[in-house]
Amino acid sequence: MMCSPSRRQFLAGTGAACGAALAGSPTAAAGGPRSTATNEQVSSDIERLVDEAVETSVHDYDIPGASVAVVSDGSRSVTKGYGVADRDTESPVDPDETPFRIGSVSKPVVATAVMDLVERGEIDPDVGVNQYLDVPIGSDGDDPVTLADLGTHRGGFEATNRGMWIPDAADLRPLASYPRTDPQSRLRTPGGVGSYSNFGYALVGQVRAAHADKPFYRAIDDLLVAPAGMTRSSFRQSLPGSLAEAHATGHGARARTENGEFPLLGLRPAGSRGELRVPTVLGCRSSTRGRGSFGAPARSCYPGDVR
Repeated sequence: MMCSPSRRQFLAGTGAACGAALAGSPTAAAGGPRSTATNEQVSSDIERLVDEAVETSVHDYDIPGASVAVVSDGSRSVTKGYGVADRDTESPVDPDETPFRIGSVSKPVVATAVMDLVERGEIDPDVGVNQYLDVPIGSDGDDPVTLADLGTHRGGFEATNRGMWIPDAADLRPLASYPRTDPQSRLRTPGGVGSYSNFGYALVGQVRAAHADKPFYRAIDDLLVAPAGMTRSSFRQSLPGSLAEAHATGHGARARTENGEFPLLGLRPAGSRGELRVPTVLGCRSSTRGRGSFGAPARSCYPGDVR
């Protein structure tokens, strides 16, 4: 029996298939011979490769269901559902109706929301983040943790999932309470060694919430979700009723999760987002407004790119 792929392996495989198809599109061959392929032909090629990659993975790795979208030139080329949303009911995945938890893909959504403040000059990613948090994280001292550090996983915090998985809804607390009552230790000087940090991204999300003076999920909804018409997407824990009912059932490596529900997350920005199909995407473009995301060069995303 083949072992289950990680989320990153599955996304990488699907992305490679999409990239191979897009490489043959007219816009991908800048400077080369002009392609005579129509948009319909390109979409057909992409769909064929996506079908092959996803259907093979669903079969080989015993994946109950998946939803995939490919965006090319600002519009969706392919939007498809595969398999079932729930193995007990055998309800099929509907790409227009079935939300999935997108896990750590939630983090780019949070980064986009905070980059909005950076681009408008309302916060500086290179100063101590305590200037913007309503829940300060220790003393800045000589080595303050900056938003740029947090957004690039270089905050220096211990590696732990404490505060992530909350089995009982009665134990779920507001996001701001976790750094206040259960802060994670800084083990390294900020800005140096990279170490994947869910806690760091929880702080990034709390910066957005503190600036808006609203709960985290509401701050994100008002900036990104509502303007883009993403009515079936949410960071809210627990999910709103209609969204929860339509949501794909949670399945572990060997079985359906308890009651078919995903565990609640205390550190919501790190991975709690329920999303209507992968197709509701953040379109990233090359930054023409200075630095990219959190001060890094290359590409960045903006709220206006949400489609």
